[in-house]
Amino acid sequence: MKKNYNQETEKIDKDSFIPIYYQLAKILERQILKGKLQPGESLASENEIAKKYDISRMTVRKAISELADAGMVYTEKGKGTFVAKPKLEDVVFELKNFHEEIKSRGMQPRTKLLKVKIVRADELLAEKLEVPLNTNCLYYRLLLSTQEEPLIYENKYVVYTKQKPILESELNDPSLSNLATHHGEKFPTMSRRVLHA
Repeated sequence: MKKNYNQETEKIDKDSFIPIYYQLAKILERQILKGKLQPGESLASENEIAKKYDISRMTVRKAISELADAGMVYTEKGKGTFVAKPKLEDVVFELKNFHEEIKSRGMQPRTKLLKVKIVRADELLAEKLEVPLNTNCLYYRLLLSTQEEPLIYENKYVVYTKQKPILESELNDPSLSNLATHHGEKFPTMSRRVLHA
């Protein structure tokens, strides 16, 4: 479905020192960010955009190229140019709730359990969790994703308490603060996150 550009009110200032192609690229970028152009939606043809803004097709092509370089649109040969899905390009160092973060970006979070087992705490694990040696701990791997795109691979160790099903709670409502409230006497006051390119 193509957007009706006649409904847009933004104009290009041909007397500005800002290049015309850049002005057009910013107009289209704002329309994408504001949701006026949705992911998967095709842009109008180069001819239509050129006619709408009274500029050359070459200028339109350069503006679209700028957006493609920024990952905001993509072109399929013989079909046209389409709005790309938003990407999580910014690295977030804050320990936020993954599900809340993804929802705030307009996407649907998903959690997949890859492995789970009960282990006894060795010296390193006992030290990290501040528990006695050989304490029963729950180890599990999770894959956190949005739509069909995997984003985070997690290995977790928590102190295992049979009466408190922390794993089920995490899969149903993966909120660290909620888990702390309902499932334990200890709340993590420090965390270490390792990022790999």
